[in-house]
Amino acid sequence: KTQKLQDVERLRSEGENAHRMQLQQLQAESDRAKQELAHAEALVQQLKAKLNESEEHRQQLGDELKAERQRSEESARMVTRLRSDMDQLQKELDEVRDFYETT
Repeated sequence: KTQKLQDVERLRSEGENAHRMQLQQLQAESDRAKQELAHAEALVQQLKAKLNESEEHRQQLGDELKAERQRSEESARMVTRLRSDMDQLQKELDEVRDFYETT
């Protein structure tokens, strides 16, 4: 009878030890998974920061391109005005020359 009790006690103790080891293994796996998750979340934050930085840079380049386009259009208008002024001056010069050549 005592042997049976000892056997039962031993089996119970072995079962508890096996459960304790399983719990420790599960806890270790859980800790690793939490670390991997934290690492993945940190990477996501880094990628979001880089994406925001890229978006800001794209916006800045877009603004610069728009400003450059406006300067180019203004330069084209100025060239057109200067050509028109030069044509007008040439006309006036031709008129003056014609006037003096005919007199």
